Amino acid sequence: LVVAGLIASLGIFIGEGLQLYFGYLSDKGYQKKLLALGIGLTATIPFLSYVENEWLLFICIVCAYIGSGAFHPSGTGLVLEGNSNNKSSLIAFFACGGMVGAASSQIVYTYLYYQFEGQTWFLALPIAFCTLGCAFFAFPRQGLQTQQFKFNQVLQALKPLRYQLTLLYFIHVLLQTVVMAFTFLLPDILEVKGYEKWFCLGGGYFCFIISSVLTSIPIGYCVDKIGYRLVLAAIVVASTAVLYVFLGLDTLSLVPPIFLLLLLGGTMGVFIPVVVAGGIQSVPAHTRGFVSALYMGGTTCLAGFGPILASLLASFFDDQAAVVALQ
Repeated sequence: LVVAGLIASLGIFIGEGLQLYFGYLSDKGYQKKLLALGIGLTATIPFLSYVENEWLLFICIVCAYIGSGAFHPSGTGLVLEGNSNNKSSLIAFFACGGMVGAASSQIVYTYLYYQFEGQTWFLALPIAFCTLGCAFFAFPRQGLQTQQFKFNQVLQALKPLRYQLTLLYFIHVLLQTVVMAFTFLLPDILEVKGYEKWFCLGGGYFCFIISSVLTSIPIGYCVDKIGYRLVLAAIVVASTAVLYVFLGLDTLSLVPPIFLLLLLGGTMGVFIPVVVAGGIQSVPAHTRGFVSALYMGGTTCLAGFGPILASLLASFFDDQAAVVALQ
């Protein structure tokens, strides 16, 4: 568990940390190339089942996270093109696409892995098609003014908002650390509580993420209407209460954990769109790619140490180690 946590944490730190640089490149007009690169690099994941060496596993994970870091700020920049007054809702809608994939990822990959006896290479084919699609699709062109700003000019434009942006950044790091530790340990938590295998290896994670999908757009609408501060405060309080109820749950019935995971997904699972929406509300247009990258990859790279921290904590306990560590 500790080795897996170390691979995950370092992969996240390196790959998602580069999202800051990719956000800067996105603001300079390289969205299309970054989209194709980002999707293409995730093609390492279908070959994980053929790799046993820890260093090769680490390289595959790093490539996938670098792909994630390249894709998200460029995708966000394209979504926010124009002068829409519903930017928070657009960000939430964009995030939903990724959440749908994340919700089905564990359970689909596990099913295909066992169904085809570890042969998962064919999953690289749709990735290749998507990469070619992004490379040749005629995306809307950005205005030329976005290519004229240098990195120090971006920082200078954000200087008047540095206190607000910095405070929001550290809040998000703390929240994301808990989220990433929770999702990493969730299979172990469900297994130690004695639930069925399908629920431990993807079913529970699906409930958590699919609820995030269903609530992210309404949450984005609420941010547009009442502001991100009240929304963020409400979901922090609600998710904290539900998390401790879930960790203390002692029942073999699937109904209570499914219900609690849905509640957790609808609160703890929507931190990112709320924080990103709050971060870009008052920044200049030519800095949005960088700011969105700051609150996605820039926080995730540090919060990515959540899995290894939680794994190290779990190593000090014997009975229900994953549960106690997360508590």
